[in-house]
Amino acid sequence: MVRGCVGVALLLMCVPGCGVKWGAVFYWMGAGRMHKVEAEYILSEGPILVLVDDLEGRLTWASTRERLAELLADELVERHATERVISPETVKRYRRTHADFDNLKCAPVGRLVGADQVLWVEVKAFFAEEEIYDTTKAATIAVMVRVINPNERKDRGKVRLWPANREGKPVTVQLRATEVGRLKTKDRIAAELARRSACEIAKLFYKHPLEDVEEN
Repeated sequence: MVRGCVGVALLLMCVPGCGVKWGAVFYWMGAGRMHKVEAEYILSEGPILVLVDDLEGRLTWASTRERLAELLADELVERHATERVISPETVKRYRRTHADFDNLKCAPVGRLVGADQVLWVEVKAFFAEEEIYDTTKAATIAVMVRVINPNERKDRGKVRLWPANREGKPVTVQLRATEVGRLKTKDRIAAELARRSACEIAKLFYKHPLEDVEEN
């Protein structure tokens, strides 16, 4: 089997200008399935609050915020990154019943809803349109991800659990023009951006197979 795979790889190397994605080739051969990427941080068993903040009002499609929070919560539980996530419905209820909810900082919100940890996702960039005018900029969402201990009140240095740097862990998801064209509507484009973002953020917190690496 190994000899056959090597032969396939050598054959592909001989094909000029075919744009071979070597990561995909070797993943198909089994290399990706054999190697795992470790979680960058191990969340507690919960309850975890997934808090998506848009402090600078960048999400021109407001539904993306709730979708991302819901899909990320589902993904974390499904991938066993944690045992319990506070339901988006609970967060909505607190938002309705507490007039100053959106003015609270991350840690007080976590304490209010009874979270053990807060997975704080801050939106840093967003661009999406139903009509494509620039094929190099079809649809993008960029966030910073942090894990917060909302129950630490004595030592401010222990409030931020991960990552070590203050800014957070950047995660960016982009859709190509062809993908946006296929999705067509604002609702479907927003849903796909949220879905992919949720998947990429969740991967930071559980061990997963090495993915395809495309040749630039």
